[in-house]
Amino acid sequence: MLCTLQKRENIYHVKSVLGITLIMLLTLGEAAMMIVLEKMLSITQPVPATHMITFLISTCITSIWIYLFQEIFTFLFENQLVALSIGLIGSFAGLFFLFFARPFQQFVLWSYYCVLQTIYMDWNPVTREIHYVEQPLSLSHLLLMCFLVVITYVAGRLLFMKKDL
Repeated sequence: MLCTLQKRENIYHVKSVLGITLIMLLTLGEAAMMIVLEKMLSITQPVPATHMITFLISTCITSIWIYLFQEIFTFLFENQLVALSIGLIGSFAGLFFLFFARPFQQFVLWSYYCVLQTIYMDWNPVTREIHYVEQPLSLSHLLLMCFLVVITYVAGRLLFMKKDL
């Protein structure tokens, strides 16, 4: 690590805040693109504000947790390929678990993008019809993710403070 006069705690805090800020900006950009595409494609119904807000909140919280979780692995292992591999395996596991029933999805935290969604797609393979159904936001899962963000931030900070120069 680079020698500096700054406290280690401040370095970790700034690194995390910059990453979280970038995640929030990218999520806002994604939501803005959804609105732009809605206008460009002449979609007849606008996206309800409640769905857009829950999309922003759930995507930000899940992305922030994954960012902080991956940050811990970059501190734990000298070889950054290990942290990259854990991220790739988690991403593929999250995608793979989307093919299972909803109760199984909650055990893979990378699949929380879909666990926290408010629109459910019901596809009938016989008739080849898709129906989109609204569902309430799972507050218990959202609170779990918020709790995990706080715990992961604290754990990452403690690990960073103990890391050798």
